[in-house]
Amino acid sequence: MAEQSLCATRVSRSRVGYRYVSPRGYVYVTDHDNSHANDRGFVLEHVKVVTDILGKPLPKGAEIHHIDEDRSNNSPSNLVVCQDSKYHKLLHQRLRAKKACGHASWRQCHVCKVWDAPENLHIHPKSKPYHRPCMRATWARYRSPEKAHAAYLRRKLRRASA
Repeated sequence: MAEQSLCATRVSRSRVGYRYVSPRGYVYVTDHDNSHANDRGFVLEHVKVVTDILGKPLPKGAEIHHIDEDRSNNSPSNLVVCQDSKYHKLLHQRLRAKKACGHASWRQCHVCKVWDAPENLHIHPKSKPYHRPCMRATWARYRSPEKAHAAYLRRKLRRASA
């Protein structure tokens, strides 16, 4: 069946096995008996595939990850059940790092955009990772020249006394 952009409201509830692709690329199928189906009987195809394999509904908060990142590829070998959104985001973060630099555990400095090992970055749970020298340079741009110079002298004095 060719890809159609019909709205789910136009589909009769009596049609069984109907599929459509949403504007975001997810495939919906009709399955009135699925506990994850909406009020019109549509369920995301990847959710249906996983619940059919498990034989029970997904646990609360669980998310499904597409390994190849193709939202329309819903084969069982391409799906991973994540216990929560935090783990799902971690998978995507590691996938981005692997594609960008070849190291899944590396992170990107949000100041200079260079990928680096976590031990070379300052990583705080509530902020994006950065190299300390990159952040110092950024802060220096926003200070007055006098304050920037004073900060430089303090750092130089600290290094000399250490």
